[in-house]
Amino acid sequence: MDAHELIRQWAKRLSVEGYFSLIEESEFRASKSIDSSGESNYFINPEREAPHKAQVDFATEPAGQSAVTMYMLAALQQFNGMSPDKIKEIGFEIGVLGQQGIDHQNMEQRYYLKSIPDKEFTGLQILSYMYVAFQAIDPTLNTGLNFKKEFETANGLFESGKK
Repeated sequence: MDAHELIRQWAKRLSVEGYFSLIEESEFRASKSIDSSGESNYFINPEREAPHKAQVDFATEPAGQSAVTMYMLAALQQFNGMSPDKIKEIGFEIGVLGQQGIDHQNMEQRYYLKSIPDKEFTGLQILSYMYVAFQAIDPTLNTGLNFKKEFETANGLFESGKK
């Protein structure tokens, strides 16, 4: 069995086959550039990103921190009792959506997910949901979002509400 077929089978099991496409490695490599250090730019490296793609951080904005915390609390409540596979599906769908860009500053822009069909999200809200999903999937993953403090606060509120 080749790697592509294995990936297709897992994607089908996780119900995420509609969120990506597979291409030959040679075609992929030909479409990507090599930077001056000889490294490929296949993946985002936060240390080398352009200033306009800096990490999203509300450390100096109390209103932003509060909004992110409340969005995360809503995500924790929505994910409560959900299977890990469903949380992965949501996180991955948002990650794929993010490849086209999510504008966390535009409160008019709305985003929609197949995995949560009856809900619309603002950019900041969907980024908060993504952060919570990836905390459940792999807390060590760098999402490009500096929401650690907000997540800890939201998680504390969630846990205290369960008692």
